[in-house]
Formats: sequence, structure tokens, C-alpha cells
Amino acid sequence: MTEVKEQGEEVCALYWTPLTLETPETKVKIGVVMAFDGRDGNEPELGSECSSTQTLPWCVGKPEYPDSGWDRVKDVFFRDKDERISDEVIYIVKSGITAVMFGAVYGGMPAAREARKRFIEVSQADVYQHRAEAVRAVHNAAIRGFIRFGFRWGWRVGVFVTLFK
Repeated sequence: MTEVKEQGEEVCALYWTPLTLETPETKVKIGVVMAFDGRDGNEPELGSECSSTQTLPWCVGKPEYPDSGWDRVKDVFFRDKDERISDEVIYIVKSGITAVMFGAVYGGMPAAREARKRFIEVSQADVYQHRAEAVRAVHNAAIRGFIRFGFRWGWRVGVFVTLFK
């Protein structure tokens, strides 16, 4: 039970009462929340008629009725009264950026390995002045492969995740 006292002795209480619904196939336990204003001092019984069933008590706000589906979609893309971007847009952007990063690594790592192997196979006859120069050339080939295929995989995975988020 939750009690809130305001303006003298007016009390508003919310009660949670367990209730079991039985059908021939299933037995489901649910909770029923009941509210009353407490001005008469009597607690409502489950299933009994009380004044709170017709009108809401002062401590329970007016229910928000859902708008149409398109109105809710439009609300996501406009700023609220405090000029903040909605949480849904922030989550979509974060998941898109994360997907781009994972896609880049997923596509870039095997491509870098393959580009390194291919460079070694193709450049057998190349002559380098120092060993460091040869290692640098192999690394540059691997980095080019990583960037090329990492970018290809990254943007595709990012678009896929963002569309279905």
C-alpha cells in the first residue's frame, strides 16, 4: 500500500491485489491495482463498488490517450518543450554508429589478412633497400585492404541496423 498525505488529512492510496483468472486451458495470476481517495476511511474490497471506480481520485493523474500511430512517429523526430532530442532518436544513432564500427572490423580484418597475403605473393621480385621498407609496404597493403572492405561492410551493416532499429 502506498499512502500520500496532502492538504490536511486527505489520503490517497493505491493497493495491489493478486487475482487469478482461470480458463479451461490456462490459469493466470495477475495483479489488480485499485485506488481510492481515503476520505471516507474505508478501504475498497476487490470487486466491490466504490466511488473511485467511477472517478479518479485526486492523486491519480488524468490518463493519456494514445494518439494515432503517425502522430507518435512524428513526435519522435521533433524536439520536446525543453528542446531535447527524443531518446528514441539517440538510441537509433548510437546503434547505427556501433553497427558501423562492428561492420568495419568484421569486414576489414579478413580483408587485411587477404590483402597482406596477396601482396606477398605478387611482390616476390620487388627489391627493397631495408627490411623495414618491405614490412612497411606489406602493412600499407593490409591497411588499404582493411579500409576498403571495412568501409564496404561498415556502411552496409550500419544502414541495415539503423533501418530495423
